Amino acid sequence: MKIKLLAFATASDIVGKGPQELTFDDGARLSDLKALLTEKHPVLESVWDRLAVAVGGTLVRDEDPELKDGDEVALLPPVSGGSPEADR
Repeated sequence: MKIKLLAFATASDIVGKGPQELTFDDGARLSDLKALLTEKHPVLESVWDRLAVAVGGTLVRDEDPELKDGDEVALLPPVSGGSPEADR
């Protein structure tokens, strides 16, 4: 199966800019993607826990979902909220 990897900010500096198509055996999980990426880019291990990960547009948090053919996985940088004055 093929998935599309999108990485932003720090993650894209590590794994490369632009979408990447990766191939996995059926039944692969997010943890398999992490293992592949950290093997190729060991420094990613040090930032992985600070990234938000979305599969198919849904944040997965601490889950280890099974990936499906055609899934889009996004590695997102940590973000913080705006200031209260922005609401005025």
